[in-house]
Amino acid sequence: MKKYVLILSAVATLLPFRMYSQKFEGSQFCPIGYNLLAGKDFKSRMALVYPKLPGNMQNADKIEYILTYSLYDILTRQLMDYLKVYIPPPTIFEDKVKYDQYGFPEVTVQKAIKLSDAKYFFKCQIRVEEAFPNATPQGMVTPGISIQFTLYSKQGYVPIRNIVVNKVMSQAVKAEISLLAGLTSQEIVAEGPTLEGLMKECVRELGMQIEK
Repeated sequence: MKKYVLILSAVATLLPFRMYSQKFEGSQFCPIGYNLLAGKDFKSRMALVYPKLPGNMQNADKIEYILTYSLYDILTRQLMDYLKVYIPPPTIFEDKVKYDQYGFPEVTVQKAIKLSDAKYFFKCQIRVEEAFPNATPQGMVTPGISIQFTLYSKQGYVPIRNIVVNKVMSQAVKAEISLLAGLTSQEIVAEGPTLEGLMKECVRELGMQIEK
């Protein structure tokens, strides 16, 4: 009898994780809008890192450029993995819609539904900011990431999910390039917590919220 109780307990433990990947499994999540905002205080604290970053753009734009693409990559890869869905490239609508300076679509859900046979559409805003601007010492940074994610169904224009996820790094870290390990084409050694790790935590929680 004890053996069967253990088996049932194991099934009860594993079942929520299996169901977690089934609700939207096989569906297409089509992007209709995305943008990233890096807070002024965060960028100011990271100013000494700018010369070490790749690219010839103006310093004020460099970190937003890197975070825009790298955090979107984490967002989409992890959601596809967790939810077992497919997220097409941002250029899915080709020349039928407008795109922002980074190549992400700017289209209403009404128009997107007419242009695509996807079952779901989403728009997302990510903010990266200094969480405690008045308390974090100079030369240090305590990053916070906020994700606002809105999901629509092709059955209607009213969002079926409107989720906000906020995460703050567990400790202040040096405002150095190691914070960006895994986010650039450079080989950067992580010397502590990273933005990549914090973003992955955010997306994991987002995936769980979407599945509710």
